[in-house]
Amino acid sequence: MKQKNVLFIMLDQLNYRCLGLMRHPDVRTPNIDALARDGVNFTNCYAQSPVCQPSRICFFTGQYQKKHRQFGFEGMVKPSAELMPLHFRKAGFSTGAFGKLHINSLGANVGFDVVSATLEEDQHRCTGPERWYPNYLKENSIEFPTAQCHGAAAGDAVPDDKPRGGKKANTDCEIDTDNYTACAGRCGVEYKHSIEKWTTDQALDFLEKDRDGSKPFFMWLTYDRPHAPHGVSSPYDKLYDPSKLTLLPYETAEEIAGKPYDYFQRLRKFFADDRKLRRVLAAYYAIITCIDQEIARVIDYLKENSLYDSTTIIFTSDHGDMAGMHRTFEKDRLSDQVIKIPMIIKPAGGSNLSCPAAYDGLIESIDLYPTLISLHGLDPVRDIDGTDFSAIFRGEDIPRKQAALCEQYSIKALIKDGWKLVYYLKQNHGMLFDLSDDPQERRNLYELKEYRSKRLELKEQLVSVLAGPWDEEDVSDIEDTIFSRGGRYSKVHHTKPGWDARPFYITEYRGMYVVEDCPRRRLLFYPLYGRECEFFRLGQGGSSRQLIDRGEDLDRFEEFIDALLDWQITSVTPIDVVAVQASELPGHYPAIDEVESFLKSAELNSKSAL
Repeated sequence: MKQKNVLFIMLDQLNYRCLGLMRHPDVRTPNIDALARDGVNFTNCYAQSPVCQPSRICFFTGQYQKKHRQFGFEGMVKPSAELMPLHFRKAGFSTGAFGKLHINSLGANVGFDVVSATLEEDQHRCTGPERWYPNYLKENSIEFPTAQCHGAAAGDAVPDDKPRGGKKANTDCEIDTDNYTACAGRCGVEYKHSIEKWTTDQALDFLEKDRDGSKPFFMWLTYDRPHAPHGVSSPYDKLYDPSKLTLLPYETAEEIAGKPYDYFQRLRKFFADDRKLRRVLAAYYAIITCIDQEIARVIDYLKENSLYDSTTIIFTSDHGDMAGMHRTFEKDRLSDQVIKIPMIIKPAGGSNLSCPAAYDGLIESIDLYPTLISLHGLDPVRDIDGTDFSAIFRGEDIPRKQAALCEQYSIKALIKDGWKLVYYLKQNHGMLFDLSDDPQERRNLYELKEYRSKRLELKEQLVSVLAGPWDEEDVSDIEDTIFSRGGRYSKVHHTKPGWDARPFYITEYRGMYVVEDCPRRRLLFYPLYGRECEFFRLGQGGSSRQLIDRGEDLDRFEEFIDALLDWQITSVTPIDVVAVQASELPGHYPAIDEVESFLKSAELNSKSAL
């Protein structure tokens, strides 16, 4: 076989359901579906972040956010792992990136030989002025940004909710300036100048003439959309009739009131009535089908030039979008609509599995990096969190991943065995969903007594995932050692709404967490290895310890686990972002009458707009 290549296709903000192969009732993606038939469709893949840049950095480092510490869009990171494209370039690959990069926090040396970019922030990465999309538009007398470019939609607006720069350029769209539904509809940009076609053209130029043909290639084809704005060039603007689209059932007022107040805040901010839902979905779906056709151009080139069989092709998205679920759009929340992503991999040389094949076990975006280097025989990379699952393509069984983690600053989501916990730092509320029975996450089970054991089980799993792996060792003397380290505890004022203010003292030593609640004289030994945890009541001066059955004092035990989680989250999340997010999160659930009043007024406004 020829040298094996890599084609890494990434969309921006694609909902995992919006593919023909996922049996979506409306969206048509024949070429992506065909790719899946030649590879493996991973149906239970989670991104590590619900927003663009942190998620992309997770892909390229193989690390959780808690390790590389990039939670937003500002600042620089120095990941301890070598970046994926740089690793492939050092291994002798010709590397190129085309489209939306959005990885500025990684610095200049990412590892690409050739770059063509669409974003303003990526201009400095372009290997020539002709490789920057705004320059291409200028040469063709088209004003930037168009209704296809980041910066033209209110979803990307500055705080006063005006489109960036006040521009509504090159569009015949119906314009909203109140929320994410801006710039959805027909765009006046001819398709030959569209952002999707330009991105594909740049990638094809790389394959045809810009790469070193004596080397295998690693190509990142990274489309800007279906992220807003949703300006659609003809003929794709007429592809989907808004009136004929399928809408999912809406949440009831009771279901909304059963979720934390920040969920209700986002619902109000991004709420769309039926008319907006249909209009934006028609544009969103059209862009997906348009990109499907562009991907076909690249795959056809590979086949026509005898490169298809020798190329590993990955199709995925950096994260998802609510895409009309619960009457909303956008991202920046830990719903499965946002953090669950498509992941299709067609390995070079084919798979030993009979195709089409699907794998329903948990995987994460950080797993792609170690899997790719294993498939291509490259040296392993140190200090990554991802798991190599390349054995699947050889038809071998692999251990099932226990849990997936997604982080949104100080809010953490854990997915395990069809259940999902969303944990809020220093809040007395959260979310718990049985995804196998409630995939739309309508019914929050967090406060229900019959699900308390499941809630606590997932919290304990979250402790383990946030801690990371530990080497097992002789720990027979660990308790005596910890007691001899008097005065070395970290003091944490662990206060939640409705709790008495009191300090907890927490330390970690050789894979053992110790949590002490001084006023009430209780102490928890919590090991990260196979040993059972121990919960004690202390005598005066700590001279004696009485073992407590955790089941007899479950309220207190869960408080200790919450204190430990809050300590962990604070230690792995930059303090400034913790403070900002905590100030923005009301610590309660919305009142049912407040929700009903909002839904009623929204319905009246919807009817008056018709």
